[in-house]
Amino acid sequence: SLPQRLLRWPPGRCLGWGQLGQVQVAKNAAAGWLCAAFTLGCPAAQVKPPEPGVCRPEAVEAMEQLGVWPKTFPGCLVEYQVTLDIHQPGYATDRGFYREGPITSRMESLPGDQCGPPEGTLLLGRLWVVDADASRVMGRFTEAVLPDGRRVPVCFVLWDRRTGQMHGDAGSKPDAIKLPRQVNVEPVHEWP
Repeated sequence: SLPQRLLRWPPGRCLGWGQLGQVQVAKNAAAGWLCAAFTLGCPAAQVKPPEPGVCRPEAVEAMEQLGVWPKTFPGCLVEYQVTLDIHQPGYATDRGFYREGPITSRMESLPGDQCGPPEGTLLLGRLWVVDADASRVMGRFTEAVLPDGRRVPVCFVLWDRRTGQMHGDAGSKPDAIKLPRQVNVEPVHEWP
């Protein structure tokens, strides 16, 4: 049991346990408002790009069944075109602004392309800002939702299988990276 002097707020008035929670909520809200209004440099959770690693065996197996590598289906391309964010559709020549965090991309078909995941497959992944000046972004896709609704694990990277990164266009900022609306993704056995 807390001493009565700690339960008094303001002096002369005793708070119940439920009201103590309201006081704490008010303090947290005020601190959040001050951080936002006056940009006091309040700490925020920083998410670093992930380290290199091996793709899960079940993801490699699922991608082999989808025929994403030329050795599986000779003559297939190793890179696939996607609409980077299904909420920002457009053409390869259009540009959009993207932010760090989860992203849902959609596979597009190329003329005569019969390899890999079917057109309309969704790739679920994440983007990370690599540089403080937002000159590069890293993207990894770990799950595919096929047009028939099946979900399968995958390992696709944004743009270049050696780095999983691409350069942002001029005018990019850490909270708004300017990129083409359609980009290439590549399947990998190991995360770069």
